Amino acid sequence: MPKVGYARPFPQVPLKEVYRYMGYKGRTPGRDIQSRVEAVIEKLRGAAQPRLLYQRFPLVWQEGNAQAADFALQGQDVLNNLRGCREVYLIAATLGSGVDRLITRLALDSSADMVILQAAAAAALEEVLDQEEQAVKERLRPQGLSLKPRFSPGYGDMPLSMQPRLLSALSAPRLLGLSVTDSLMLTPQKSVTAFAGICPLGEERVTKRGCGACAKEDCALRQDKQQEEV
Repeated sequence: MPKVGYARPFPQVPLKEVYRYMGYKGRTPGRDIQSRVEAVIEKLRGAAQPRLLYQRFPLVWQEGNAQAADFALQGQDVLNNLRGCREVYLIAATLGSGVDRLITRLALDSSADMVILQAAAAAALEEVLDQEEQAVKERLRPQGLSLKPRFSPGYGDMPLSMQPRLLSALSAPRLLGLSVTDSLMLTPQKSVTAFAGICPLGEERVTKRGCGACAKEDCALRQDKQQEEV
């Protein structure tokens, strides 16, 4: 059964990531913008209800393709990411519908604050996932295991059409109230699904990660330098 929860306090939102999502690309905005970002993060803290779930599945390989939870994984990039793994975690996480309501309200009151909120919520959601990933790694370590970097539908050549199958495998509509629209977008908006391969300890490395692993070079959020796993 999927493990559901998120018992930690709302995470410390990394400002560097918020600024990157806002388009600053390594630069720090002026003090007036910094103060505005901090104020929006406080609003986000009051609206968000982070929740996540994950479940461990066998990863079955056949002729270079892989299947988890009775469906085939699509896209060469995710297969490369999971190479050498025999099990995988399927993951779903959300900041909750309260953030959607806050986005709607700020869109009416202040388009600038709404843009900041979109960036802050994206950074907060990644931090929620990073915290849980670290906790899972600590539980796996005594077994001599660790995790490959997360990989989500829509990243690299993995199609968004994977979303419904992943949500169904985790019973995410029932357990998290997380669903997918006809255009394959998740709702609540600030939600994510992902795969994380379970690998032998010390074999977490991938050839490339982050923007370096994604072929979408026209992405506005692309890092200036491709990141290598260290």
